[in-house]
Formats: sequence, C-alpha cells, structure tokens
Amino acid sequence: MSIEASKAAVQDYLDGQQQAFDAVDKWIRAELGRGFPVLAKETEDLCQTVHGKLIVTLRQGTFRHESSLRTFVVRVTRYSAVDHIRKTYRDPLWSSLLEPDAAVLEANPYQRLASLEKGHLLRQILMLSPRECRELWHLAFVDQLGYAEIGRRLSISPGTVKSRMSRCRQKLLTLMRRLGGHRTPVDH
Repeated sequence: MSIEASKAAVQDYLDGQQQAFDAVDKWIRAELGRGFPVLAKETEDLCQTVHGKLIVTLRQGTFRHESSLRTFVVRVTRYSAVDHIRKTYRDPLWSSLLEPDAAVLEANPYQRLASLEKGHLLRQILMLSPRECRELWHLAFVDQLGYAEIGRRLSISPGTVKSRMSRCRQKLLTLMRRLGGHRTPVDH
C-alpha cells in the first residue's frame, strides 16, 4: 500500500466510514484471538480501548506511515493487550500490599495523599528491583511461605533463601534512598 493509500485509509477510519472501521476492527479481533486467547472474555472492552487509542494517535498525526496501517493496528493491539494483562494480573498482586486501611484514611484527610505517594514509590521500587527479588518477595509476603518452603520450590537451601532475602533487602533499601530520598533504618 502506498503512503497516499495509507493516508486515505487512516482518513476513512477517522471519518467513521463503516468499511474502514470494519477492516480495523477485524485486524484487532484477529490479533486478540490469535495472540491473547486468555483475554477472550474481554475482547469487546479491549477492542474499544484499542479503537480509542488508535483514534487519538491517528488524530495527533504520530503515525508516520513507515509501516502499513494494519501493522500499526496490530502493534497497538498487542501493547494494549499486554498492558491489560499487566494491570489485571500483575498489579493486583502488589496492590493488596499497597492498599491503606480505610479507618486510617478517614482519621486524616491528608493521609490518603501520603498513602498514594508511598504506594507509587513502592510500586516504582518493586518494578526496578531484580526479578529474583520480586519472586522471593512474592513467595514470602503474598504466598506467605517460610524459608524452607521457598527453598524447596526454588531447589535451594533455606540458608540460601535467607541470604538472598538479605541481599534483596539491601537492594530495596538502596532503591528507597535513591528514589525517595527518605532515611531508612540503615541510615540512622
């Protein structure tokens, strides 16, 4: 497809022409069905999300026609599906650790803001932490396993689990100092 034909296809889609919309919708659904069958129940919502992102992006003129419109639509669909999976399946893992107690929030209106800031900082730190540390923390704090069970699952000794947890704690404290500028118990 030439650049002129690609620009015309984009304009037809933005103008709401049914044939152009149907073609884009077909590409979105095909990619979701082929690449993300786990999201089958959420196809309608994801299609709407992708259409919304496409409309915003195409109206802004950031699509430079270096690839076909179909390739662009497939990429936006993939990124949207991956973002949805992360938000739905990974983030709730940590959100249970980050949600403040409702009684505390009611006592002080500024507590909500402080809690959100701490949650944001903790989320950043967790995402910047090495995968090994996140896996250990998940097993220890979310799954609430002891060192012996973690060691058994990872095929390492409980002593190795303890030393890795200690190293991960040091990495966590370093990231907290670097990102948050907060003093930690190690600083005192």
